[in-house]
Amino acid sequence: MPEKEIRAAENQQNQRTDEPERLWPGGPLFLADPHMPLTTDAILLADFSSVRAGERGADLGCGSGILMLLLMEREERLRMTGLELREEAVALAKENLRLNAMDGRGEILSGDLRETARLLPNGGFDFVISNPPYYAAGNGA
Repeated sequence: MPEKEIRAAENQQNQRTDEPERLWPGGPLFLADPHMPLTTDAILLADFSSVRAGERGADLGCGSGILMLLLMEREERLRMTGLELREEAVALAKENLRLNAMDGRGEILSGDLRETARLLPNGGFDFVISNPPYYAAGNGA
């Protein structure tokens, strides 16, 4: 494939769609992040996680909020706080919560993981979850 067509396909693939999709019939709506696509890892991590009604959780590096959506969809009395560095992802995560009427029990904070002591309350969570991106040694942020 010519280089021009490859770049056009990559640009199209990386463009955010403003149309949310249902994750499954009757499931939550989701706007995907073109820079961090939805993967099986996130689905499995949410499925393996044990949460209880009334708990508070933190998702460090929450991206577009997929773990929060999946966990709060499963447990209606769960409250979550997401922390994300990238402003574009913060906006997506907030929109994903709003689309699913979960913004009343979930919040997204913009900030750096290295500042969690300042950004998140000490002892304020029953559990912490994270699905960091994989970068090969010597690469990444």
